[in-house]
Amino acid sequence: AGNNGATLVSNMRYGALTDNGAFSVTAPSYANSSPGDEIVIGQVANSWPYNAFTVNFPANVVFLNPSGQRDAQLICNTSNPQGFRLYCAWKDGANAYWVLA
Repeated sequence: AGNNGATLVSNMRYGALTDNGAFSVTAPSYANSSPGDEIVIGQVANSWPYNAFTVNFPANVVFLNPSGQRDAQLICNTSNPQGFRLYCAWKDGANAYWVLA
């Protein structure tokens, strides 16, 4: 999914290989998030259980985890699932809300 520290681009697909160590990327900013945007990330070579892949969410960008709680990070450190899709569910005057789709 790009380089360590890179910012993801909406409506793109990425492969994330962590064989060389854990790394993180940043979700799109509030200004670059729109309802209906998606980001697809696939796990490459079953590497996440050994070195985690993390998506950080910047200011005014909220990740709602499957329990409906706000998180600043999505940490991927298991072999299942083999990937995931982030979906920008809605955006108001203060925040953009991303969920797992």
